Amino acid sequence: MADATETAVLPKDSDVSQKGSDSPSSSDSEELDQPPPGPKPTGPAKPTGKASLSQATVSVESEDEVVKKPPASQWTYKAIKKRIKQLEKPSLLHVCFFTINFVMFGLGMAGFSIGLLAINDRAALTGLISDDSSNNRLSGVDFGGFMVQVATIMVPIGLVFITLGLLGAAGVATQNPQLLFYYSLCMGGLVGVEVLYVLYLMANWSSIEKEWVKELKDSMTTEYDGKVNSTKFFSQALDMAQYFFGCCGITNIDDFIDTPWYKTKNKNILNSTSTPSPLVSTTTTEPLNNTSVNGTTTERTTQKTTTEKPKKIVRFPKSCCKSEDNILTDLTNLQKVKLVNIDCPIKNASARNPHTLDPCLGAVKKYMTSQVLVLVSLTFTLVGLQVSAVSNSQAMSDEIKDKLKKEKKERKEAKEAEEDDEDEDGETTKSATSLKKKGVKAKPSKSGKIEKSVDSGKSYDVQPEDSS
Repeated sequence: MADATETAVLPKDSDVSQKGSDSPSSSDSEELDQPPPGPKPTGPAKPTGKASLSQATVSVESEDEVVKKPPASQWTYKAIKKRIKQLEKPSLLHVCFFTINFVMFGLGMAGFSIGLLAINDRAALTGLISDDSSNNRLSGVDFGGFMVQVATIMVPIGLVFITLGLLGAAGVATQNPQLLFYYSLCMGGLVGVEVLYVLYLMANWSSIEKEWVKELKDSMTTEYDGKVNSTKFFSQALDMAQYFFGCCGITNIDDFIDTPWYKTKNKNILNSTSTPSPLVSTTTTEPLNNTSVNGTTTERTTQKTTTEKPKKIVRFPKSCCKSEDNILTDLTNLQKVKLVNIDCPIKNASARNPHTLDPCLGAVKKYMTSQVLVLVSLTFTLVGLQVSAVSNSQAMSDEIKDKLKKEKKERKEAKEAEEDDEDEDGETTKSATSLKKKGVKAKPSKSGKIEKSVDSGKSYDVQPEDSS
């Protein structure tokens, strides 16, 4: 039988898949045995794109056998490390924001460390200040203990600064939008609390001041003991305020009358049944040398009068007395400053003891008024930095999120394009498999086409359909 050669076009995918699933019929075999008459058959077919029958393989991989791997997390250690390497050159805003948070983190670590030192080793701080009980020294004030109490309060404040600084610096360094979001959330909450607290103080300042004075006096009545090693924070804080602000008592020196210190200091006088007069005169008779005249002995005596000063009530502690030294230049010698008047604690309030005439409430208000410009500037600077940190962190977070979404979209498009190519290759493979089931052998010919041969010995050149 003479061989016949003809160019043919593959049928549609649906037809191929349908015929491939069924066994080849006798009519199909006869049609393949005889060359199709007439001109070259043409018809609509699905474009195959880049794929061609020359790329076809006999083996077909089913879709069920393809296992899709879940997308890798973007926040694993390796992913973050890879992202850090791919980071663009940081802008000036990123550098400034990172520096601010790094400084905040350092301040938090310093405060936290000092607080832990004060808690674990109180003697290390109080040992810097020695007690001198001489009359011309400012004794009875435990400034070291006060510093320890203040340092203890720095522990939670330090933790807050550490947390915020770490979140901000890490968020900028890794460009992690989640860290920046948590940072802006915490900082925004802090700013909100500060603003609400200031507004509350402004609206209720008069009633708050009255309540505050009442609580301070109540604390004096129960806690002020004036001891060197006092463990009561209020007692230490009041002594410190009286010395630095040059004041005495909350509203006046009579605030000490009901304190434990006053009752202990004047215990003997307060328990006496009679009040001594300002001057007490005592007359005593002393014998002199006897004289003898005409055998008569005369006894000679004399009277001696002495005046004693009575014990006076100590109305205020030594921390109310004015000193000659300026301890602000040397905080390690707080117990060794000299008093202007060595009898200050046992004298009444007078011009010789000017500090005793000024209540601490008025002195503190006066000091705050003189520093109002500095306080307002610091407050607005702090709030401005916090608000700027919140806005910048949110802006950077949105920028990073948009960048990640863009990258994710590009990866998705690339993956879809790859899957489309794989689908086209799979369709070509299915077509080749269908031909094989019908007894057609596909092999490339010298002309670049695929030559089909059937069992009858006839062969056909199969040309893939033009995509156009």
